[in-house]
Amino acid sequence: MRPVSRLVALILVSLLAPRGAVAAPADTNVAATIRIALVGDSTVADYLKTGDIHRGWGQLFPEFVDTNHVTVQNFAVNGRSTKTFKKEGRWEKVLAFKPNYVFIQFGHNDSHAKDKPESTDAKTDYTSNLVGFVESAKAQGAVPILVTPMHRGKWTDDGHHLTQELLPYAEAMRAVANDERVPLVDLYAMSEKAFEAMTDDQLATIFAIPASDRTHFNEKGAHLLADMVVQEAGRLVPSLKAYLKSLPP
Repeated sequence: MRPVSRLVALILVSLLAPRGAVAAPADTNVAATIRIALVGDSTVADYLKTGDIHRGWGQLFPEFVDTNHVTVQNFAVNGRSTKTFKKEGRWEKVLAFKPNYVFIQFGHNDSHAKDKPESTDAKTDYTSNLVGFVESAKAQGAVPILVTPMHRGKWTDDGHHLTQELLPYAEAMRAVANDERVPLVDLYAMSEKAFEAMTDDQLATIFAIPASDRTHFNEKGAHLLADMVVQEAGRLVPSLKAYLKSLPP
């Protein structure tokens, strides 16, 4: 029986040794894939890569992450506000994605005229909608990251300062971030500083159709905004920083 025992032992060694070298569950957990969800409106959304020069910063966002360890899903949709995104059941799809981090930017469509179905009041339903998004994300174990709406590229009469129609929504989002103790990427403030440092001709180069639309960006503008979001998010959320990268300008 001893020869048989030795044979069995040799077979076990030959089978187990290489399998042990290949299978390393502890190592796979060290660099596990994380999921990032992006939520917002047309300034965040994806567009067709051919035939459309519009770009949302969310479309450029994957270029700034380690795609070996990060899965990005852009849930942003043109024309949506906190109200309509919620009403259409889109937030439930975000939660079903089971994200580790959720970037949330709204305000442009929320600020529309009060007779529009997407319109919200900054101090009431806009605020309550944001709180709902934040608390449900946290309840599921995700880290919500609020992003204030970037400025539109419109000048006041003096030609040196940007208009402030989105300020109430930026301020409301800042208050929610403070009350809920969640990270805030203040894209409103950062874009104001960047845009006002440009001449009007320079500012025009970041919009898709600058002659008639100073809200929607081209690839250059979306890249600029995505870089702002990534850099600030990495600073505010240390656990996320390892998964982000910066590209040269």
